[in-house]
Amino acid sequence: MRLLREVRYFLLLGITVPDAASEVYKKAEFYRQKTGNLDLIVDAYNTMLNTILPVESPLFKSHFQKMDQIMSGVIGPDGMDWLSGGINDFIEEAKIEVEYSSGVLMVLKEHMNTCQKILDEWSESPMLVRQSKPLSLED
Repeated sequence: MRLLREVRYFLLLGITVPDAASEVYKKAEFYRQKTGNLDLIVDAYNTMLNTILPVESPLFKSHFQKMDQIMSGVIGPDGMDWLSGGINDFIEEAKIEVEYSSGVLMVLKEHMNTCQKILDEWSESPMLVRQSKPLSLED
């Protein structure tokens, strides 16, 4: 992204740009689109990791396993780069899975908040008030 910014400013100032940099700059919109999508995926995934409670983790174990499986093809020496043919498929697949899992978690949290509000309202006043029973002297 820095290279794209620098090339843009060089061109605006009329400075000669190396051929390799201008070739990359020709695909600037492609890189902006893909990095934007990757940022959305990373933000949603990190938000899930930061907001999930320990009691919710078992419910999302399969979701995290699927997301980790998708991500495992990208990481490591055999991972993808910008020239890989499957970058579009990876981004699309990862985006769908992360958005789905994030949506499920957010709905779960909304339902839990709704339940908590209802329980808080119920706890304001007792549902049953016990009347004291008349007791005999022996009791």
